[in-house]
Amino acid sequence: MKLRIKSTKTTILILGIYQIVGALLGFYIIASILLKTGEINGALLLIYLVAVGLYSLSFKAGSLLIRKQHKRGLLLSMLNQTVQIFAVGVGAYTYNFISSGRLGGGVEFTNGFEMNMDVALTSRFSFAWNSGEEYYMYINLLAVFLIYVCIDIYEELFKKDKAVSITEIEPQSEIHA
Repeated sequence: MKLRIKSTKTTILILGIYQIVGALLGFYIIASILLKTGEINGALLLIYLVAVGLYSLSFKAGSLLIRKQHKRGLLLSMLNQTVQIFAVGVGAYTYNFISSGRLGGGVEFTNGFEMNMDVALTSRFSFAWNSGEEYYMYINLLAVFLIYVCIDIYEELFKKDKAVSITEIEPQSEIHA
């Protein structure tokens, strides 16, 4: 059972557009934050460069899919979705990256035990250290689903069936003793 649109071409096009839109939203968010930031030190510059790199990965994956370079596009798409699966906060260290959307849930331990469900249609990047005390873990089920779709398409397009049909098997000569 396939959990995607029947047409592979349409699915690839939608996935490519989804990733490009997410990257453009991410670039917009970074630009708007940079315009509001007065002074940028080395650590902050590193965080912005990591964010630009991750959104560039999303943009590259989407553009490869749209330009019909499916093998590289699908591999980069799987990598892009993999870095979006988990959002974690452990003490003073946090990581959260979303490009286009999130559908999932998780547990927050900062002020007790709290379970949350989250649906977002936007890009988000949060990477911090020594920023306070936060304890949480979220799983992005949309990213897991998109990885499944990418693997399904990749196998459909690039995995050759190694099964041998009955007509290809040569009859063996009989040996009589």
